Amino acid sequence: MSVLTRLSGALLMAGLVVGLVLRLVLTRGRLRTLVGLALVPLPLHMAVVALAAVKHGATLLGLGLYLVGGAAVGVAGWLIGRRGVPHRAWLAALMPSLVALVYGLLPFALYSWRLRTAGIDLDIIPTAVYLGATLFATGALLVFVPAPPAGPGRGLLRRRR
Repeated sequence: MSVLTRLSGALLMAGLVVGLVLRLVLTRGRLRTLVGLALVPLPLHMAVVALAAVKHGATLLGLGLYLVGGAAVGVAGWLIGRRGVPHRAWLAALMPSLVALVYGLLPFALYSWRLRTAGIDLDIIPTAVYLGATLFATGALLVFVPAPPAGPGRGLLRRRR
């Protein structure tokens, strides 16, 4: 097992523990606020990447497109996460990871590819920290998802009346 895999698992577990403590201290109604706070690592990562790109002489057009694309992904995730809390709590809890996936596939991948073709090589550490913070936040939010209602389910063994 690689060190990054172990670290990712440890961060997820630490997020679950912190989420459990937050769940005891806060009420379940705070999930909307926590979904918004869980997306804070995205603009921080975007700022670090933008500063590194400017330092290495990236074009302003490419930088502007990257920042607009990243902001659009972040705002869309924030809006979907906040609206999904009452009815789709699982979606809201997984929103930081989903935003990281879409951000990694679209704006960040395209921009880092464009920088690489220009001879600019970004450091991997900010991205690893962003992904670790995302796993931690997702673990903390998973604790706030309400349990399904108790009672007999609609299984194959249950008789219909």
